[in-house]
Amino acid sequence: MTGVQTCALPISEHDVIVSYDINDYKSKTEMSHQRLFTTVVASLRSFRDLRRIADAHARLELALQAQRALSTAAQRFVPHDLLRILNKQSITDVQLGENADRVMAIMFSDIRGFTTLAERMTPQENFDFVNEYFGRIGPIVRLHQGFVLKYMGDGMMAAFPGGPEDALRAGVDILKSISAYSDARAAEGRERINTGIGLHVGPMRLGIVGESDRIQGDAISDEVNLVARVEGLTKEYGAPLLLTDPARTALPDGAAFKLRRLGSTRLRGKANPVAIHECYDGDPAEQRVLRQRTQPIFEEAVSRYLAGDLWEAGRLFHQVQADNPLDEVVAGYLKRTAEQLGRSEQGAR
Repeated sequence: MTGVQTCALPISEHDVIVSYDINDYKSKTEMSHQRLFTTVVASLRSFRDLRRIADAHARLELALQAQRALSTAAQRFVPHDLLRILNKQSITDVQLGENADRVMAIMFSDIRGFTTLAERMTPQENFDFVNEYFGRIGPIVRLHQGFVLKYMGDGMMAAFPGGPEDALRAGVDILKSISAYSDARAAEGRERINTGIGLHVGPMRLGIVGESDRIQGDAISDEVNLVARVEGLTKEYGAPLLLTDPARTALPDGAAFKLRRLGSTRLRGKANPVAIHECYDGDPAEQRVLRQRTQPIFEEAVSRYLAGDLWEAGRLFHQVQADNPLDEVVAGYLKRTAEQLGRSEQGAR
């Protein structure tokens, strides 16, 4: 028998696809033209399906990137920490009026003398300045497990779910950062700046306020009003960082902060006097040493002042001032002592 012999056993398509070599197709007579055509078409269809899957995957990835970008942008308006408090996964789940009760530390801060400072700047310079300022203090709040609830002109309100220790550490670091920023401004021939910070701890209601087309996160309670007024006392006392007695007593044992008791004061809208304290950890090193050294005499002077023994209080405050002439709190007490003594003398005439 002449000619090329053919194999009697059929070859599966799987074997053809795996082992077929186009260079010896002439010797593989068992593969029909129809089978080759079918194999090529199937491969093209598989390639087409793979391309469709790849394209769909790319579109899905772009959609996920857009969603992540939207979520990140939304967190700049409503903090994710607030969403967790409201037990929400996304800002799209939030409804106007949703709120939750929490006990936490709250911080108010603003720039001292901002109105006068702003009058010397153009509107664009005001925007740039405020944003540069917030760009320094906002990250410090987050570093200490807090979150910014809102910015208000040159002011900021932040909450600290972990309590007053986190808030106080953030306050100290903010003062140090703003001090360095102020030095840099002075070196450039610009005005120095100072900030005032008030801290308190207590129950408050956090949630979403506004109206159907405009919402924002907020905290509402009498405690929030109180800490706003405590922050205002930083100007009166000449102390950049003040905290209430509830905030001081809520500090954990072993929390090492340099605190001075400033006595009690009556705040607008409060029936009872509010006890406040100064934290001077954010002051320059020399001032920290001097205030710590004069603290026993200072606190005795405050006690005498509150008891109405103004002459002895004045004498003790003068003693502290002799050791530390830069203590603004002492200067404020001496001014108030002199005013009260003057009124007493006028009344006695």
